Amino acid sequence: MFMLRFLLLEDSTLDADLIHAVLLEGELEYELVRVQTKDDFVSAIADHCFDLILADYSLPAFDGFSALKLARLQCPDIPFIFVSGTLGEEVAVEMLKSGATDYVIKQRLERLVPSVQRALKEAEERNARKLAEARLVNYINHLQMLAETSRYFAETILDLPTLLNIVCRKIGELIGEVCFLQLISDDGQWLQIQAIYHSNSELLNSLQELASTCLIRVNEGISAQVVQTKQSLFLPHPTIAELRNLAINEDFPYLEKFNINSLMIVPLYVRERSIGSLCLIRETPDKAYTIDEQIFLQDLADRAALAIDNARLYQKSQEANKTKDEFLAMLSHELRSPLNAIIGWLSLLRSRKFDAATTTRALETVERNARTQARLIEDLLDVSRILQGKLRLTLRPVTLLPIIETAVETVRPTAEAKNIHLQLIHEPEIGKVLGDSERLQQVVGNLLNNAVKFTPNGGRVQVELSLQVNHNSIAQTSSFVEEQFVQIIVRDSGQGIKPEFLPYVFDRFRQADSSITRTHGGLGLGLAIVRHLVELHNGSVAADSAGEGKGATFIIKLPLLTPKPEIKPTQINPREVANLDPFNYSTSLNQLRILIVDDDADARLLLLSILEECGAKVVAAASASEGLSHLINSDSFDLLISDIGMPGEDGYTLLRRVRSLKPQQGGQILAIALTAYAREEDRQAAFSAGFQSHLAKPIDPTQLISLIVDLVHQTSNDIAEDRRQKAEGRR
Repeated sequence: MFMLRFLLLEDSTLDADLIHAVLLEGELEYELVRVQTKDDFVSAIADHCFDLILADYSLPAFDGFSALKLARLQCPDIPFIFVSGTLGEEVAVEMLKSGATDYVIKQRLERLVPSVQRALKEAEERNARKLAEARLVNYINHLQMLAETSRYFAETILDLPTLLNIVCRKIGELIGEVCFLQLISDDGQWLQIQAIYHSNSELLNSLQELASTCLIRVNEGISAQVVQTKQSLFLPHPTIAELRNLAINEDFPYLEKFNINSLMIVPLYVRERSIGSLCLIRETPDKAYTIDEQIFLQDLADRAALAIDNARLYQKSQEANKTKDEFLAMLSHELRSPLNAIIGWLSLLRSRKFDAATTTRALETVERNARTQARLIEDLLDVSRILQGKLRLTLRPVTLLPIIETAVETVRPTAEAKNIHLQLIHEPEIGKVLGDSERLQQVVGNLLNNAVKFTPNGGRVQVELSLQVNHNSIAQTSSFVEEQFVQIIVRDSGQGIKPEFLPYVFDRFRQADSSITRTHGGLGLGLAIVRHLVELHNGSVAADSAGEGKGATFIIKLPLLTPKPEIKPTQINPREVANLDPFNYSTSLNQLRILIVDDDADARLLLLSILEECGAKVVAAASASEGLSHLINSDSFDLLISDIGMPGEDGYTLLRRVRSLKPQQGGQILAIALTAYAREEDRQAAFSAGFQSHLAKPIDPTQLISLIVDLVHQTSNDIAEDRRQKAEGRR
């Protein structure tokens, strides 16, 4: 139990003993210190803390009134009770007016204990009231400072480094002498000191040099624990052992620079995540941090965290705007450059007569640049689908080797033109993955195109396909064998990737060199598409490079599919067919009767030329109504190829009307949607309307012919039967 301490000013030993006895009878637990002279009294109230002062009024060389005045100066909150035998009523009233708590006549000491108890209680209530008032004033001041600080942070420029220094300095000035601000690094692995404040400017520079080399792992040490648990560390009177342990765990060499008398570390927490911590140190002796200051610091930290996060978001938005502007400039350049060659050569071909070799070269140039532009547009559409979450896969068990071989052969002419050695290494038996063959070929093709693009003449590009085992996985409930995965490695000896750019290599619209003097073209979309497609296949992709001029390696991992009965594809994908020359199919469509419906005259003429070259009998219609009239009134057709977006009546409506016809009128005709609407929902809408397949413009003649051949082959028996029934019906 807390022991009370009383100071007794009394020259009479007998009276002192009597007072002591009376107090003991009152069951008060206390320690009594007796003094008799002025010097002893002054020394006692200066060096010791007392809960109560009892004083005689008349002393040989010192009087009670003088003692009262000294006590009011030195310790005004301590109750002062006169215990005297000579105190008259007028003097007693005067003493009470001067600050005495009470007076007790020695002849009536039975009043002493109640008087002491009352004085102690009143003092306790008075001190509690003063403390509450002080805390209220302190709280109001803190609120005012919080409001001012919040406004100050809000009005501060959103330059992040400047803001960090301002936050650190402002909090250091408000609470404490020394302040460290730590933020979690971009990779989430380290706590890094971003700003330091010290009230002593001479120490500040040396501390900044020390702190610049200090890194703390986010899963180690006390500061990291504060960040992870979101619970502050409060050491108002840290021991030497605690400080030594803190220095060891944190690896803070600069802690030895301080005479730490009090310490606080609070988390910076905003939008449901920790972003760092604030550490405050007070060096002044006997001035420990209080609970109120800890609460105040956390309030400040919360506002600082919001300001810092806003500055980060602003910084990211500025970077995004810059990236967007750079991307739009690149997009304009990349789209205009092929058009320049296309329009230029077409203009020359119309106005001049060239020999056969020049004409062939001109047409090859036009075709090459048109295909380049088509790839750029397809990449943009893919990114749009990704951003809208509408990129869909047609999944089925596929073998990767033929897909990779096709991608390798597609890029081989470009590699040979640069004298690049292109090599494919693979294990004999790999197994299958559940995937979209078209998209997987796009993934490998993008990586190979990049590798060839960034590899100098005479370099080397290597593709490796292998089966790997992950010994750490134990899952066995999926249809995939998660312990096994297929690994595709694309490795080149090209210009490599800068270490600072490596974390952003898969970001959309990012390029290591986006200047107008860059050596290589492109929109910076290929690798972003690769990552998204691989992740849609439940796989992963990673990039590695030893640095500039040291080549790059891309590693794709896809889960292996367990052996199952082969699943027949439900959709025909024209891009699965290897590149073929459509004009070698001069008899592939022999006598096939095809109806074309397209409002674009140039598109009709192109289709007419391609299909007739392959032996088909073609009728072209410029509108849905004209096409339907041909279908009903003319000889029967084997295939309908229709555009979707047409004035008056679209292709969907046309096919629904066709499907409502009797089989003898062409109601079951094969139908291909050929359109510039290339989104996944457009494909699904075409299938829902009754089309057997969907092909996006611009068309590749090879893909179109291959698609028709496959459709006709699959339904040849049905077509033959349909023709027989129609012939019988006409009889």
